Amino acid sequence: MVVQRRQLHADPRLYALGALIGALALATPAAAQVSVEVTPLRLELKAAPGGTTTQSITVTNTGKDAVRVSATVSDWHLSRDGSPQFVDATDPKYSASSWTRVAPPEIVVDAGKESAVPFSLTVPAGTTPAGYRTSIVFEFSPVNASPLPKPREVVFKSRIVTLIYANVGEPPTSVEMTDLRTRVQP
Repeated sequence: MVVQRRQLHADPRLYALGALIGALALATPAAAQVSVEVTPLRLELKAAPGGTTTQSITVTNTGKDAVRVSATVSDWHLSRDGSPQFVDATDPKYSASSWTRVAPPEIVVDAGKESAVPFSLTVPAGTTPAGYRTSIVFEFSPVNASPLPKPREVVFKSRIVTLIYANVGEPPTSVEMTDLRTRVQP
């Protein structure tokens, strides 16, 4: 039996990994956690050209601390897999975002309470009867959170979106077929 003695040399990357784990272990926990509910998540409105409809969306704070709620209007479209993508209007022809106003755009909801966030949708006169879309994006943060993160601070933002479908007038029924193929049945 041969016994060999050698010195072990640690990989310098292990020192960096150890330092990172130690720093994370000593980091202070998050100041507050946000727990909210938004209803409804999908809304269908019927409006006439030149008409205005006013609705509200309910935000419920189920957490232990007050929460700041910021509401913004955003456009969206469906991706190929059917999930909504919140980006600038890809087809502004069917966008209702410029018609939608949220007032007030920011509120504070106390712990265990709910609040209504009113919005209005004003359809311009002469709008062609069709289905239009927009959304209201709710972003949440603790009331005492700084608008600018401190150095080496990680900030998590949570968002919930209500999709809004606006049917103006009596849109004509239409179907668009894509990728039509024939198959031979055995």
